[in-house]
Amino acid sequence: MQLLADPRVWLSFVTLAILEIVPGIDNIIFRSVLVGRLPAARRRRAHRETGRSYCAHGLERAFEAHGLPWRAFHLGPRSGHCLAPALPHNAAEARISLDYDFIEAHRVFLANRGIWDAVYSDGPQVSFAHAAPDIDQYLEVAGEFLDAVIR
Repeated sequence: MQLLADPRVWLSFVTLAILEIVPGIDNIIFRSVLVGRLPAARRRRAHRETGRSYCAHGLERAFEAHGLPWRAFHLGPRSGHCLAPALPHNAAEARISLDYDFIEAHRVFLANRGIWDAVYSDGPQVSFAHAAPDIDQYLEVAGEFLDAVIR
């Protein structure tokens, strides 16, 4: 019981809780440090991978914030949304998770705010040219779309 009275234990607990509550912050810092140590030729590839993960995790956080059981994925240069509680393992499962009206409304909503989602149903593409502010803008507008649709 003396352990619970120790302020250092509580400080450690609060610090850990903050790092876990802010999803992925420890991973982002860790990856940034590692990417910074890579040779320049490998840095761009690592940046793309980190950006795609950042986008997929941001989409999942938006789904959770709106009480949706949906999932986000990243495959190749794309991040996207799966309107099902589990990621599909084949084309038949993927087809079930598609809602064409939702996808079209999402694309129009994004386009009206200056974001082009080029490939139907694939979600955003994150390349070496995209920085964290670009991904943040996409995630912010995606959250606004969910706010408008999920009422």
